[in-house]
Amino acid sequence: MEKQKENIIYSEPLRVPGLTLEVSLVNGKMVSRVTDIEMGEEYRLHAIPGGSNAFSDLVREEVEEVLTKLREGEKKSEPTREGEVFALAKERFGTEPEYPWADSDAAVLRRGDTKKWYAVFLNVAGEKLGLTGRGVLRVVNLHADPGKVPELLLKPGHFPAFHMNKKSWVTLLLDGSVPMKDLAEELSESYRLGGKEKKKTLAK
Repeated sequence: MEKQKENIIYSEPLRVPGLTLEVSLVNGKMVSRVTDIEMGEEYRLHAIPGGSNAFSDLVREEVEEVLTKLREGEKKSEPTREGEVFALAKERFGTEPEYPWADSDAAVLRRGDTKKWYAVFLNVAGEKLGLTGRGVLRVVNLHADPGKVPELLLKPGHFPAFHMNKKSWVTLLLDGSVPMKDLAEELSESYRLGGKEKKKTLAK
């Protein structure tokens, strides 16, 4: 998984040419960053008092538009099944959620023996999953058998892995669109796949 100091929930080019907008959650608050694609540097004129011009006004308006939509999505968000998954993991495998990044609410479940992650919980902008208008969604990334990934992606609430290897991980919504029975089965499979590999013995 890509190392994150912040939980990035939105990252898209602006309609204003040459700029991209990235929004992260830091200590529960949205923080925006506009980058000049050609220069590879942060564009800040839209955020500087007295630095207004026609171009920066357009940038400011679009940034506020995106932030407003993301905030509205947060307000509309429903309780997730994250707590149920945590309880299941503790009951079945004796593992508790860890929060590796101090400035993010991303959580992981880790096997006790191999120390490998078998579940990663993140906030993701609906647009990143092709769900326009859904705002910020809570999801879990689970390890899956590469041969079964195409089949899993046909099921409701399943998407190509966000910020993980798409060949062997799948992103699941925690909004109730995935039945708890399926979540439990796929969590157990993810845990199994994170186990120690058996050493191959040479035939005599």
